[in-house]
Amino acid sequence: MQFSIIKTFAIACILFLQMGPQADASETGEGAGSLMSDYLAARIDAFGNRFDRAAERLTAIHDAVPASPHILRNLLHFRIGSGDFEGSLDVARQLDALQPGTDDIAVNLLAIGDFVDGDFNSALQRYQDSELNIGSTFLTILSGWTHFVNNDAAADAVLEGHDPTDPLLTFVRFHHALIHALRGNYAKADETVLSILEIENPEKFIPNTLLGEMMVLRVQLLAAQGRVEDAKSLAGLAPTGVPELAIERLAVLKQRLSPGETIEFDYLDNPVDGIALFASEIGSSFAREGDFDTGLIWAHFSLFLNPDSTALALLVANRFEELEGWEMAEGVYGSVPPDDPLFKFAEIARAETLHQLDRTEEALNALKELITSPLVDADVHLALGRIHNVESNHEQALESFNTAIDLIEVENLEAIRPKNPTSDWLVYYYRAIALERLGRWQESKVDFRRAAQDSGQNPYVLNYLGYSLADKGEELDEAMRLIRIAVEKMPENGAFIDSLGWVLFKLGRYDEAVPQLELAIRLEPHDPVVMDHLGDAYWTVGRKREAEFQWRRALEYDDEITDEFSIMRKLEVGLGEVIASERLQPVVPD
Repeated sequence: MQFSIIKTFAIACILFLQMGPQADASETGEGAGSLMSDYLAARIDAFGNRFDRAAERLTAIHDAVPASPHILRNLLHFRIGSGDFEGSLDVARQLDALQPGTDDIAVNLLAIGDFVDGDFNSALQRYQDSELNIGSTFLTILSGWTHFVNNDAAADAVLEGHDPTDPLLTFVRFHHALIHALRGNYAKADETVLSILEIENPEKFIPNTLLGEMMVLRVQLLAAQGRVEDAKSLAGLAPTGVPELAIERLAVLKQRLSPGETIEFDYLDNPVDGIALFASEIGSSFAREGDFDTGLIWAHFSLFLNPDSTALALLVANRFEELEGWEMAEGVYGSVPPDDPLFKFAEIARAETLHQLDRTEEALNALKELITSPLVDADVHLALGRIHNVESNHEQALESFNTAIDLIEVENLEAIRPKNPTSDWLVYYYRAIALERLGRWQESKVDFRRAAQDSGQNPYVLNYLGYSLADKGEELDEAMRLIRIAVEKMPENGAFIDSLGWVLFKLGRYDEAVPQLELAIRLEPHDPVVMDHLGDAYWTVGRKREAEFQWRRALEYDDEITDEFSIMRKLEVGLGEVIASERLQPVVPD
């Protein structure tokens, strides 16, 4: 079911050029040139993830020319991307009438319309009658929900009878737990969730997004059974890899449970909510594979099914971020009302998207408003510090990170937040960067090492520490060890390969450094730091003309880290003279 919005739209553009004579100006009221302009403008909007504008333009074209599956297919994608459920449903009906049961997005959307109407039988039949290649896991879960809606006891048999060797069995069991919960059998639901968590090699079969959902679900199941203290204890845990949104939801649950009283089970209210969760996880699976277009489509499907869910809306915004659709993401984050329990999380994310849009003052003001509100916590100060760091305001960043660490210690002491959430190690990592930029290297190293330990050897932390050690000519063997671990974890990361080449250079292993740096420049062709390093390596092995070429390329970029004066000196007098004058090691020949 994978597709690319831009790719299919480009194909449609070509087909539109071929059908020009059909768009007669006397019949449509518009000239073909105007229609083509709308097509091109819609394409630009689509590239910028402004699907609302793209849909508006393509609607005008659709109204002006004979029905075309290609135009309808793209219009369908754009309307879904803009969050227009009813408009999308209308286009899906038109497309399915032209090509019955063949377009995956149209079939899925029409089925979602059936689910929203409570007609699970029609939705299941629609899939079974379609020409799509529907997986057994997908059909089992939908069949289970359909039997449940029909008050058919066969729901349990269908779900329990699924292939036990299916690697996606965890999803089937999760939905069985949801059905038990809707029956009010919270103990059985909890038992089912535990059976998932206790499988062998859980990290292989339980994606982080599903793990987060199970954590949130289980807290509510425990509370619904009256096991409030157990629920509070579980809400205070955040296993490695659990998404930030799930951590925030756990923190919200812990606050709700803090008076020591049970809470109403509201993880889901009805079977349609269960289908919404299924659609959300399908979207996350596409995103994990790098298919962010389809991930966004399924995220919208989940929100169409449960439009009142703030958590699902935030996942839509996250899918927009993966596509660098910052404007659309900011709009979704901004739609969360201040009285929503997830408002603080959404507002931090909105500030970060504003920063991506170069609206830095608005971003800073949004965070400063949070700081003066009762919602302020370590995460708010961390977000503020990160923006200050990017803007090279390292003193202000350091102040924010110090405050964040103070708050983390208080929050952990008072047990009002999940233990070891992402921000616990991130704040030390970012403070280390600020300290390093301020020239306080010894303090920086301490924070880097703590971040490396607390993060379970996160490759970005290891690379930054290893590179910094190598760049300063310190503990080169340790630098090599750290960087090699980072490269093993992410072998296609050009920055990590550059670090490996650079530490080899610092160790005087020039012939080994050159191929690593050449690989790095292929992976990061526009990084001036890599160009500078490769230039140094080329010069050292006698490839001086190639070295000068790389240094000149590096000077074409405006980069805070690159030492432009040093590069110009190297071009003027050679690398050996520059190193000798700076009294650095190793000394290389002119």
